[in-house]
Amino acid sequence: MNRSGSPDPAAFLCHQDMNIDQLQAGLFSLITQYVIRPCPHVAEKIVDHILFLYNHPYIDLLPAQRQVYAKLINHWRSRLSLHTCPSRRKLLH
Repeated sequence: MNRSGSPDPAAFLCHQDMNIDQLQAGLFSLITQYVIRPCPHVAEKIVDHILFLYNHPYIDLLPAQRQVYAKLINHWRSRLSLHTCPSRRKLLH
């Protein structure tokens, strides 16, 4: 994630080629990893993954999932802000 709270453009292009199922599997794996051992780096990757899913070219075909991802972005950004220094708190809107 870059300083504006958006995923890295190069990583975004790489993840656009993945199907939604692959991205979801990666997200579930990251969340499981975070539950076992909470870590700000993993939380940051979770936010990136959710953003990749939210911005995926085919997510418009799944409006209910897109709505869930919108809520998850805010949830995980707030969780991430608890782990990091105050300068990161600007990620929340």
